[in-house]
Amino acid sequence: MSKNHILFITDAWGPQNGGINSFNYDLTIAMSKIVNSNCQIVCTCYDASKESIEEASSYGIKLLHLSSNLDTTEIVVVDILKEKLNITHIFCHDYISGKIGLELIEVVENLEDKLYSFHHMNPEAYDALKQNFNAVNTDTKRKLQLKLFELSNKIFCIGPKLRDSAIDKVGSKDKIVEIIPGLANTSSQNAPEGYFKAAIIGRISKDIDKVKQYDLALAACAKVDSMNHFSPDSVISLVGVSPEDTENVIISSKEILKKYNAKSLKLNPITYLTNRRDLFNIIKKQSIAFMLSAHEGFGLVGWEAIAAEVPLIISENTGLYQLLKERFGGFGIGNVLSVDIRSTIYAENSYSEEELTNVTNTLLRYLKNRDLYKKNAQILKNYLEISFTWENTAYDLAESCFIETIPKKFDLQRLSMPLLNILNIVKGINKRNIQYEMLVDFLNQNYFKKWLILFGGISSTLCENHLIETYSKWLNKNKNAKLFICFEDENALRYRLEKLNKDNLIDKQKSTIEINDKIKIKMEQLNTLKNTLNIKLKNKEQLTFINISTPLYFYSIIGDSEIIYTPLLDKRSSDTFSLHIDDSHVEIKRDIVNSIVNVLTKEGNIPKTLNETLLELNLKLK
Repeated sequence: MSKNHILFITDAWGPQNGGINSFNYDLTIAMSKIVNSNCQIVCTCYDASKESIEEASSYGIKLLHLSSNLDTTEIVVVDILKEKLNITHIFCHDYISGKIGLELIEVVENLEDKLYSFHHMNPEAYDALKQNFNAVNTDTKRKLQLKLFELSNKIFCIGPKLRDSAIDKVGSKDKIVEIIPGLANTSSQNAPEGYFKAAIIGRISKDIDKVKQYDLALAACAKVDSMNHFSPDSVISLVGVSPEDTENVIISSKEILKKYNAKSLKLNPITYLTNRRDLFNIIKKQSIAFMLSAHEGFGLVGWEAIAAEVPLIISENTGLYQLLKERFGGFGIGNVLSVDIRSTIYAENSYSEEELTNVTNTLLRYLKNRDLYKKNAQILKNYLEISFTWENTAYDLAESCFIETIPKKFDLQRLSMPLLNILNIVKGINKRNIQYEMLVDFLNQNYFKKWLILFGGISSTLCENHLIETYSKWLNKNKNAKLFICFEDENALRYRLEKLNKDNLIDKQKSTIEINDKIKIKMEQLNTLKNTLNIKLKNKEQLTFINISTPLYFYSIIGDSEIIYTPLLDKRSSDTFSLHIDDSHVEIKRDIVNSIVNVLTKEGNIPKTLNETLLELNLKLK
């Protein structure tokens, strides 16, 4: 049987020529690990090297050699057609490779409904800041982008800023899907005491300085150096200098250091790196990183700094800053140092004196408490890495495009190993109904003061009258307490019941009718729970119900910092054991909380009060 081919159109394999190829590299590797065996990932690659072909092949990815770059559309299309692929999906990276996708669906029958696109950049917002801005070229990009988006089944937007850009361009949310790149799996390193190393990372050339604001970061470092805040061995690295513009960058950078009376700061220009290991070896050794872009669709360089646990000074006009603010509020933006950057397009300098003062003061604020900001960077990375993995990104993409995948396994990686020595990490192991009895005791004794989170299926026991009475008495007594009931909706419940019915139940003759009856009963119990509590509660705002459309692989009860964890392991929750996690194992508790955050973040409907509660709990468990 021939394989179904999922085609990603780009011009290089690996992190070459910028962030798009880096994104494509990580995403396609993740996709190759989750697609069914009847599917194969195919990536186009201009002048593919033997090493690239072998590396891609090791992941089961086919590199399709292109004899020309993406500018020569006809040649590229012929190269693709010669392979006689059984194409089920075509993914184009914005207007960079969109022309190839558009040509393919025009010349090949039955491909018009198989086109998908990634939205990486907004040329109208970005190009106008360039030194050699060409309005005709920008308008050409805009028209190509609009045509690509119009004919795409889905538009995958890298982060919230580009999501909003796509909605503005197409005038509808219907085809828009926001996806977030995975956070790189890399280690961190503390700089030796007294050392100061700053990094400006990206494609550095004078043509795009008004966009990226490299000069502003240099000027701020020079001003701080003039105040004798740096040690004699301090270094500022320019990571990603364009080889053809190296001399100009070095000359202008030295002029800035001289202009602002830098004393000891050494300049370390590094040309663009295609080896990710080399790049992260540099990033992780930095004291601080800058991403001061006047406009940035997402900001992969800032994302890489977060992955390496490096404190980040970030422009607020970036997709990354918007992501941290939208998804995590004060916790997210509180763990970076943000500044408002508005490039002065028509001025001689790329930045204003006010902006220079703001960035300088931000850098001084960091220097006064370096240990705190390093700790903040570590907390932020540990929190984000639970939700934002390349595996999650790949599954999100596959689900949106109906690509067949292997089943996703819920993974609490750091929990799984301690479970081998389970008696050391739990206060008790009981069937779930016994844990409910303990919950009643806790509530009756007013042991919990702040919140109770019931995360999981609609349990018949949890809906019983005596428990409803217990909830309402506890809430009415603790006027500031909150009760969150997170439940699987009908579709998620049906998925789990059908899976249980098919594979695991002793009585394998149960019918679909019985499943429908079961779902009906569960929904009726839920409605009874809602209605009764709303009648009994004096303050209705203490109660929140959260619908979950994702079939769950674990349930949990959280009362203040007490956590009971129920791994379902493809069984009924009543048939498995619940684990009451011991207080000494804070890391495991934190993993469980972060896994709940991961589920709710993907759902996209996490209420503000629950988000704040989970953030507070996560910080309490540090």
